[in-house]
Formats: sequence, C-alpha cells, structure tokens
Amino acid sequence: MTYTYTWADAEQTSLRREDPDGNVAFVPTDPANRDYAEFCNCGATAADYVAPPAPKAETTEEKVNHLLSDYGLTRSELLTALEAKPAVQQATTASTQPLDSGWEQFKDMDVQTMLDFARAHGFMVDDRMLNDADALRHYLAASLNAQAMNT
Repeated sequence: MTYTYTWADAEQTSLRREDPDGNVAFVPTDPANRDYAEFCNCGATAADYVAPPAPKAETTEEKVNHLLSDYGLTRSELLTALEAKPAVQQATTASTQPLDSGWEQFKDMDVQTMLDFARAHGFMVDDRMLNDADALRHYLAASLNAQAMNT
C-alpha cells in the first residue's frame, strides 16, 4: 500500500502516516518498530513538520462564557458570588479583626439556624465557614451591614 508520510513533530520523533483512504497512524521513530523500519526500507521521504497555527486569543466575553460553562454557573450566580466575596473575606479573617456591628444577635444561634438565616436573606455561605460558627457569625453581621449600606 502507498502511504504519505509527514513529520508529526519538530524533533522528528514521530511520523504521521496516511493511506489513500485518509486513515492516519502515528509511527514512532524507533528502529524496533516495524512500521518505522518499513518506512526506512522503502525509500519514502517525509514532508516537513508544519506547526499548527496559534489559537486566536479569546475575548473577555468568551473567557467568561467558558468559566460559566466549566462551573455550571449562570451569570446571576457569578455576580452574586462576586458581590459576596468582600463579606466572605472579612468573615474568614474575622479572628484578627474586631467584632462586626450586630455580631451579638447571632451569638446564641447554632450553625443550622444561621444557615437558614443566610438562605432567607440570599447570602451565599462559603463552605469553610460551616465548621467555624464564629466566622459564620461575622459573615452574617458583615453581610447585613453591607446590605444596609446598599439600600
């Protein structure tokens, strides 16, 4: 059978072999490989390697769409998460900061009650806070303060 050969890489460590029907096989340049030995013995030559064109740079819109797709998010969910980020950061570093205004209203609540409160107010809770009731209390207080400032 007649094959067309092309170098598959710039280092010439592999050949791309194509038959007349368009079937492609990649042949390593190992003398112990019978397909490579056949190539060497038949006097065929391989066309030079041609690097594929560089991918076009994605626009910001395309990057955002890929990010949303990769994580199964809607734009609304992403915006909500981004809006909550400052409060989450404040809550996760609460041990080095003074108590937030209003923190005391949560001091007698258990974690489940605080989660219910967060859901009722549309606050997204970072999983790291589920094992740290104090961080969750700070987050809720900071979120309420932020919500009050935005209204």
